[in-house]
Amino acid sequence: MLAGGTFGLNMQASDFVFGVEADGDWTNLIGNGSSAGYNCTAGVTCQTKSPFFGTVRARLGYAFGRVLVYGTGGLADAKVQAGFNPPARFDGADNFGWTGGAGIELPLFDLRPATLGCPPSPICAKPSTRAEGQR
Repeated sequence: MLAGGTFGLNMQASDFVFGVEADGDWTNLIGNGSSAGYNCTAGVTCQTKSPFFGTVRARLGYAFGRVLVYGTGGLADAKVQAGFNPPARFDGADNFGWTGGAGIELPLFDLRPATLGCPPSPICAKPSTRAEGQR
């Protein structure tokens, strides 16, 4: 199972897009082994867990009209725990590394900003520009 979120800020100057993004994810990744090759004794399971991982990245791109081509890269961190079960004792460490990637973003829908105010109707008619007394 994996659950998490992403947060970021992107800004545009002319056709260039730049920003920062971060994500964090909770996982229930668990690996088990019980053979002598894992240096485990009878009745004991060697277990490895990774309950969390996340990244912090910079982003740089170029907009071709409404299509964005970008590259991203930065720091990655994963919490890894290893131990024996039973007893459920684990040593843990943060493992830092790097992450990178590239992508293309394009709109799925052609959404335009909504017009604020009163829609055209007899109730919301434009005020008359005629001077008082003119018919």
